[in-house]
Amino acid sequence: MFKQLSLFSENIEAEKKQFKKNIQESGFNYEEIDIGDITFKSGQTEPIHRWYRLTPSYSPDLVKFLIQELQISQKDYVLDPFSGRGTTSIQCQKQGIKSLDIEINPLLQQVGNKSLIWNINNLNLLDDYLIKIFY
Repeated sequence: MFKQLSLFSENIEAEKKQFKKNIQESGFNYEEIDIGDITFKSGQTEPIHRWYRLTPSYSPDLVKFLIQELQISQKDYVLDPFSGRGTTSIQCQKQGIKSLDIEINPLLQQVGNKSLIWNINNLNLLDDYLIKIFY
């Protein structure tokens, strides 16, 4: 009889407990935080982030969470050395935080550059226009 080999133990819950214990014994705090979907999908519903879909990217919600968690303010400067479509810089610009992107792929570099040509005061222009017309 054959048995399928697995990289993981059949007793995954015991291993999770041991992992948490090892982290705590090393002097670190272990905390699981649910910040929602951190993949590109959640960015497809947000202005600017949805202009160009890049599947191996992360969500604006992850950037928002990290900005808050790391207490980044408008006096700070954020560096993203692998910017992809520019999720980090877009979110930083939305929050008035200076940032610098580095991207080796020329197409993604152009996407990132074009994604930053907007004024935060104009993000609701279409909504304002539709409200004015229909109400």
